[in-house]
Amino acid sequence: MVELEKIFYIELAGQKLQVETATISKQVLFHICFPDHRKPFTISRIYSFDRQRFWTSIPEGRFREAQQIGPLIEAYYRAKQQIPETVSQTAPQEANSI
Repeated sequence: MVELEKIFYIELAGQKLQVETATISKQVLFHICFPDHRKPFTISRIYSFDRQRFWTSIPEGRFREAQQIGPLIEAYYRAKQQIPETVSQTAPQEANSI
């Protein structure tokens, strides 16, 4: 697996978002900080019961934002040609669980 950057920046709707990475029990988490009044939150890519991967917020409740920001994180790593296994579309043999 590629080493994740501790802090990087992505753009959403003209705003520069700070993304900080963390790993807990082999699950990669992305803590998102906004430049405006919105509270920061954490997202991760997990498996559904039917083994489909999707982005979700931790704690739940900001699913729509996770669905917007997650693909930007993927694009960031694709642009660097460093797609971490836990972020890529390819499903590993066993699903990571939270």
